[in-house]
Amino acid sequence: MTWAGQVVLVDLGTPIGHEQGLRRPGVVITSDEYLGGDVIHVVPLTTTGPRLLSVEIDNTPQNGLTQTSYAEAHHLRAVSPDRVAEALGQIDPEQLWQIRTAVGLVCGID
Repeated sequence: MTWAGQVVLVDLGTPIGHEQGLRRPGVVITSDEYLGGDVIHVVPLTTTGPRLLSVEIDNTPQNGLTQTSYAEAHHLRAVSPDRVAEALGQIDPEQLWQIRTAVGLVCGID
């Protein structure tokens, strides 16, 4: 079971063009009320950054990351929960809010 703010190792498949892909960490941003369905919403993380509308996440024992990473809001993906290989940890609520805000800006939601 996943929950909002969880850092997971997710298989995003083979990328096309500039898509984020392959097996990489991501942050689940689906609200807990909607989890348990057939898809979850994941913002992929990269160690290359920062970029426009990316959120910096320092590595901590709580989030399970091994190096500073950047949540790429413009690469939001809806994926099957079966694509989650393992849970790595949890980001803090402020970082989750920042990522959701960045996704809202990407989608034109103020």
